[in-house]
Amino acid sequence: MKAQTTRRPDILLCVFDSLAACETGSTGDSFVTPVLDKLQKQSAVFTAAYSASPESSPARVSLFTGLDPSVHGVWTNGVELPIHEETFPQLLTQAGYTSWLAGRRQLAGVSNWTTEHSRAGEYTRVEWAHGPLHRSRQNAYLNWLQETDPERYAQVFPRQANPDDTVIPPEQYTAVASLPDELSFNYWVGQRICDLIDSHQQEQPFLAVAAFSVGASLGAGPSQDDDNEEVNERALQQADTALGQILAQLPDNKDEETVVIVTAGRGNAVSGNQNSTMQERAIKVPLFLRSVEQTPQTVNDPVSTIDIAPTILDIAGLPQRARLQGTSLLDVLAGRTPPRSWAMSRLRNGEGYESSDEMRNWQTALRANNMKLIVNHGNTQTGEAASYRLFDLVSDPDERNDLAIDTNYANDLEDMIDLMIDARCALEDRTEPRIAKF
Repeated sequence: MKAQTTRRPDILLCVFDSLAACETGSTGDSFVTPVLDKLQKQSAVFTAAYSASPESSPARVSLFTGLDPSVHGVWTNGVELPIHEETFPQLLTQAGYTSWLAGRRQLAGVSNWTTEHSRAGEYTRVEWAHGPLHRSRQNAYLNWLQETDPERYAQVFPRQANPDDTVIPPEQYTAVASLPDELSFNYWVGQRICDLIDSHQQEQPFLAVAAFSVGASLGAGPSQDDDNEEVNERALQQADTALGQILAQLPDNKDEETVVIVTAGRGNAVSGNQNSTMQERAIKVPLFLRSVEQTPQTVNDPVSTIDIAPTILDIAGLPQRARLQGTSLLDVLAGRTPPRSWAMSRLRNGEGYESSDEMRNWQTALRANNMKLIVNHGNTQTGEAASYRLFDLVSDPDERNDLAIDTNYANDLEDMIDLMIDARCALEDRTEPRIAKF
């Protein structure tokens, strides 16, 4: 995959806001997504890819920085990525890439219709829009919709949004759903990326981030009870079509074929069901990579979305930063590095808890081999102890049979707890150089 010419490869990253791995592909409960299905058949597919968090902002920050939430500091929604942390688009832009983002970013707070500004030098061009129902005045999609079809825009938004009123009435969801495909948010994302590719000077490599919105909230605020949301099937199909249009716009030159990566910030689960927060469909995401230098193959070992940033740096021929905690998936595919034997996801939202129900907002999940451990962390102030759930994902893929209460699995439970401790230690940041013995 290392570039053999002076020109670095073009890179297209398609990232969905919330999409479970089981909702792509041609099996299971997947939706009708012919472009994604075809792309998967042409790609290296990672069947056990896990988001670093089931919550939106921490998950996306981990994807774009290659850092665990315990290190990058964005521990819940509404927390901004510290300015000293660098994203891979920043690093590629510094290395001479032309970089674009169209759609959702969410590396900072966006409540009360707040505009999320990009970081200095992160992208050459940003077409920011958190979603079709996020009423920021700087929402590029809504500005485009208002210019393109003022009448339909007025049907969706008959009056200016009140920043103190973020409740979306049902009629707004209905109006957005009634928009024709060619006026949809995901169509707009695809067209913006196509236009940028079309106007691009071919001698310079590009990084294009197509950030689709397919979660049911469509850019509105998440539930106050949990951050779960189901997928919007029509929005997913619109994104699938838009992705097909982007792929058709890419250069035909085989030597410079664009590397395509598809993934999601997090999965999705049934809203309002806190027991589903750490289930597979909430944290297991699609991840596949297509390149002329990679033969289609399947990797079943656990990987993490923190592996995406080092992979993209590797594709671009850039050195790995010491603080990156992920592993380049190119090394895994080439057999240079064995895949990680585990993947971990963390949830740390909320201001605290007073009951066992609220304890579920402080959770860690660990996947290793066919086993999965979910820890609901205790409260030292109230004396509530941690609780555990253990599942065999081969015999029980729907996580219905909790083995933590079965004495026959006591050793397995203890082993998984020990491994989680080791995994948490492995993800600590110990890159600050030691300059003296004491």
